[in-house]
Amino acid sequence: MKKMLLAISAALMFSVAVAPAMAAEKTVKMSAAEKALMSTLKKKYPSTQIEFVKKAPVGALYEVVMGKNVAYTDKTAKYLVLGHIVDMATQTDITQARIDELTKVDFAALPTDKAIKIVKGNGMRTFAVFTDPDCPYCKRLEEGLKEIDNYTMYVFMFPVAQLHPEAEAHSNAIWCADDRAAAWKDFMLSNKLPATVKANCQTPTQDVIALGQSFGVQGTPTLFRVDGNRVPGALPPAQLNDWLNGKSIQNGR
Repeated sequence: MKKMLLAISAALMFSVAVAPAMAAEKTVKMSAAEKALMSTLKKKYPSTQIEFVKKAPVGALYEVVMGKNVAYTDKTAKYLVLGHIVDMATQTDITQARIDELTKVDFAALPTDKAIKIVKGNGMRTFAVFTDPDCPYCKRLEEGLKEIDNYTMYVFMFPVAQLHPEAEAHSNAIWCADDRAAAWKDFMLSNKLPATVKANCQTPTQDVIALGQSFGVQGTPTLFRVDGNRVPGALPPAQLNDWLNGKSIQNGR
């Protein structure tokens, strides 16, 4: 029993310091029962950032939103359900649909002048990726993109210094190349840095790091579709193609 409680606490604590639920949800008025349940949960899990509680669309369950994570509980907070609810009749993942909704970003507000723009084919399918040039998953994504056509990708270089101490220097060198898009591809696919870089070049790396943190980017790569939907991980080409066409995907790693 103690091990189970520790596992549940660890799962809940994972939601601390992730992006908050979308602003519209925070303004939703909770019923007296929902407020009471939220109070009980906060007492049980004081280290967890619980955004709000609302009646779930299934049975007697209540939805508990913690950052970008969703769990379920009963009206007394005696039980906690960690996992996804699937509507078998429609084959709809109800939980994933809520997570997608809660973690959307305003794509139109992204500062694309701080990103490297790469267009392939007709460029019709647009997405952004927060990516670390030294991240092996990010390199895997770039390899997979060889098999994908007709997209516009905005590359926001998001070096994770704790894991890759040289990533910021690599990001800056790529940004200061004469042809950023070519420099990005050369490094990700062939591990070749640009031979020359512009002098006195100002880079947006620190701004992008702050932006990614504000979005709750926890790892690289993290992809954002033009409709605001996000997905973490290096999606295999077939999944990536489906996602670019509007399909919901849980996790690419």
